[in-house]
Amino acid sequence: GGNDANPHHRNPQAGCATWPNKTSSLSGGSSPFYTQDFAYTVGKHTGKQPLQEFPAVPYGPLDFHCERALSSWTDPLVLNAGWLTGLTDLDTERENVQERIADYLTDLIGIGFSGFR
Repeated sequence: GGNDANPHHRNPQAGCATWPNKTSSLSGGSSPFYTQDFAYTVGKHTGKQPLQEFPAVPYGPLDFHCERALSSWTDPLVLNAGWLTGLTDLDTERENVQERIADYLTDLIGIGFSGFR
């Protein structure tokens, strides 16, 4: 997800994802890679694998918690640290992340917002 122009990152029908034919066994072919956002191709504009980068904010890969599958509804660590499918987990303990969020809320107050939930 996020601020990305790659059309392969999300399944717009919210149904099952359909993956292309396997290419890892082809001569000279590469293994496909999969991320939490159904991304399996390189970026159209960069030619690189998809990363947790949001340059408009700016947040980069280090500003997120490590990807962890939500695989157990009884394990407190997994419930606390697991990612819901397609949703990145911003590391709000980082000072630069806290500052950016505070700046954003200040901007909202400046344009007339009177409260937040």
